[in-house]
Formats: sequence, C-alpha cells, structure tokens
Amino acid sequence: MLLNSGNTTQRAEAESEFKTARALNPRDSWAELELGLTETKQGQLNAAFADPSRALEVNSDDSLVCTQFAKLPAVQDHLNEAQQIFERAIRIDPTHDVAHGRLATIDRREENKQKSKKKIQVCLKFKKMKDRMGRFFEEMRNMPPQSATNGDNGQ
Repeated sequence: MLLNSGNTTQRAEAESEFKTARALNPRDSWAELELGLTETKQGQLNAAFADPSRALEVNSDDSLVCTQFAKLPAVQDHLNEAQQIFERAIRIDPTHDVAHGRLATIDRREENKQKSKKKIQVCLKFKKMKDRMGRFFEEMRNMPPQSATNGDNGQ
C-alpha cells in the first residue's frame, strides 16, 4: 500500500486520499484505520488511537477491522486490550488465521508458550484451509466456460 511506501510523495498522496475518503464518508473504516496506522508509524500514538477507535465502533462486526485495529494497542504494549480485540475478531470469524496468529504472538510475549503453540497450530490449520480454498477458486476462475451445445441447452 502507498502508505507504507518509502516515497514521501506517494505516502502524502495516500494520506490525503484517505482523509478525503473519511470526509466524504465518516463511516469509512478503512480510511480511519489507515490514517491511525500512519500516525502510529509517525510516532503520534495518542492521535492514532482516535481514528481506529471510531472505525472499530462503526464496524464492530468486521473481523478484518478488528484485527487491523488491534495492532495499535499491541504496538503500545497494551496486550490485554489487543487480546480482547483479536478475540472479538475470532468470535466474528472463527477461521480468521491472522487473529489466531496474533494471539499466539501475545501469548509468546507473555511467556505462555503452551497456549502460544496451540494458537499457532490453529492459525496454520486455518491458513492452510484458506490457501486451499483460494487455489480452488482460482482454478474455477480459470476454467473455460461450458458450452450450451452439450445437449442440455443450458438447463
């Protein structure tokens, strides 16, 4: 993403676009999150919390928003808060491999290696499943369309 770009001009353009998106649609959770993460990278941690917090309130049923938002308290070593948000993401989508992986990281940081190993296994299980599904859907997209001349007249 352009916000992660090493190019200052591209970063400024991306930040401006997210601010415009937020102005046009105050419920745009991705704009809120990206702006918050940008502020975090610039060392403005308190300012960063404001934008993603609103995004989480608006989209509390979106596991991707939860997972992205939980990065901020994790970066600030507010592990309990981050853990609660990752757990919310998993309640929304029990197969969310990234959230399981992030919880494993928190457990490892808290030196709970047993819990961490179990969560890593769950993370890898769901990642493998999603990778297989991704390949399946890619194969389906690449299949040539079936002809209606096979005798079934498209029925």
